[in-house]
Amino acid sequence: MNTVKWLMPMMIIGLFGCATIPQAPDFPKIWKPMNELADKPVAIALTKQHTFRVTQLDNTVKELLMRWAEEAKMPIVYDHTHDFTLFKPVLNIQSHDLNIALKQLSDLYVNEDIAFYIENNVIVASKIENQRFNQLNYQESQ
Repeated sequence: MNTVKWLMPMMIIGLFGCATIPQAPDFPKIWKPMNELADKPVAIALTKQHTFRVTQLDNTVKELLMRWAEEAKMPIVYDHTHDFTLFKPVLNIQSHDLNIALKQLSDLYVNEDIAFYIENNVIVASKIENQRFNQLNYQESQ
């Protein structure tokens, strides 16, 4: 019986405690209502454009080209007797267009007698033959 005497008042106090209404938060002045529509439509890209660039995992030109080929879903032909280490200027290569990225890479490695280009939907790395390389540069400049 003694427990019932104490239990009843505690339940009543508990119920009154739950009945209190908390104060609404004071919103800052920068608060804007949801779904406020703009005056003009804005295009939102549904797919992210891929960027061809060098990552920390790339150590050599061949590794870089193999990764780019995989990302572009293209085969690669590495027709040169040497592979080359990457050096700091390649970090500046960042393009959404693989042709441009390969051209920039070719410009950096021109002293090593190697050129990079796409031919028949295949990424090619080959020893520079003056006639072939000049022909490629001529086609790109037009």
